[in-house]
Amino acid sequence: MTLDSSKHVNVDMSSPRGIANAQKMGLIQSNLTDIIATAYIHETSNIFLEVNRKAKCFTIIRHPIHRAISLFYYLQRKARFSPKLGSKAYQHMTIEEYAKGRFCEENRMTRLLTNEKEKSLESYHLDMAIDFLKNKCVTGIYDDFSRSMRRFRNFFQWNQQNEGCDAYLIEGEINANNHDEIKVGSDVWNLFKENNIYDLKLYYTAKELFANQTIFG
Repeated sequence: MTLDSSKHVNVDMSSPRGIANAQKMGLIQSNLTDIIATAYIHETSNIFLEVNRKAKCFTIIRHPIHRAISLFYYLQRKARFSPKLGSKAYQHMTIEEYAKGRFCEENRMTRLLTNEKEKSLESYHLDMAIDFLKNKCVTGIYDDFSRSMRRFRNFFQWNQQNEGCDAYLIEGEINANNHDEIKVGSDVWNLFKENNIYDLKLYYTAKELFANQTIFG
């Protein structure tokens, strides 16, 4: 239990090994948790199969170029101010070098939703990712964070006393990782665009879904 009286289960859902351990411990059977936060959707879904339980995914989609740019500045700041935790490679790297390099994000969301981690993506991967969002997710949009959180709260019938938590998250997102803007259409912008062409299409589909899911608030 945290200082604000919210309860958390002490399991690691941020890695396949942690998820496998949670499965061995019987996380789902324990009924100790209502929400699981993880980037490993497919690995996590497997822990529901043996207990015949269903889960509903919710996610907040951010414009992939803004996301990739923000990630670069986060990694660079981490490398400069937390050398033990951050990779030294980012300390003096320019954003153009990052966009051209092998560490740059490349259709991360499409890969996450289709569980295709290594192979080159094809158009059918985008179709799979869109189908996942349409049929298995309540979709939020980063640029409308407050409304997205309200929609999740209504859909999942979360306790209204958690609104303080929502406000904390919203304020954190607004103030997080400030940096200079990259001009749309600039050389650097276009480098990120080339790396994330499928994620861009997925993002605009997600915006349409968000606009059409008004029944949830």
